[in-house]
Amino acid sequence: MVEITYIDSYKQERVLNYDSLEDFFRAFAGCLTVPDYLKVNKVTINEQDIHYSGQIGDLYRDMQTRDLSAYL
Repeated sequence: MVEITYIDSYKQERVLNYDSLEDFFRAFAGCLTVPDYLKVNKVTINEQDIHYSGQIGDLYRDMQTRDLSAYL
């Protein structure tokens, strides 16, 4: 499971959940309805923090370049 915690435009914490890493990549490869500029607070894969800090718009590219095998 992939869980993304971010702050929305109203300064409220929100969470996106994906059942698998494949589901995450599929959603982010398409048209995502969350604005790119929102700040990500935390990303976990199978309840393990991957220590990402940045914007939602940069998350897809960052996760593609990482070796995520330790989190699966």
